[in-house]
Amino acid sequence: MTDPHAWVADRLAGAPESLRERVQLAVASLDSGTDTIAFSNALMAAAEQLLASPPTSPTPPTSPHPEALRLLTADALITLACEWVAECDPAGLGQLK
Repeated sequence: MTDPHAWVADRLAGAPESLRERVQLAVASLDSGTDTIAFSNALMAAAEQLLASPPTSPTPPTSPHPEALRLLTADALITLACEWVAECDPAGLGQLK
């Protein structure tokens, strides 16, 4: 099985640095030893947690639109969850939460 953290890093290679850093920060705490569905559900949960958290100061500090970056990060996490399952276990797409 592919290492989920390496897979995510590969998918983020062309993303803007600020988005890449935010997604990698969210993914860093996720358990990479889980099965396909569990990792994708963890990505979805990270997105939900990000959306439920109160707005924070801009990251990076020079970002003029911190809320846009937060929404883009959540969107990226959800997209990665779907892509992960689609590539590793296509039959499991219906199991995403």
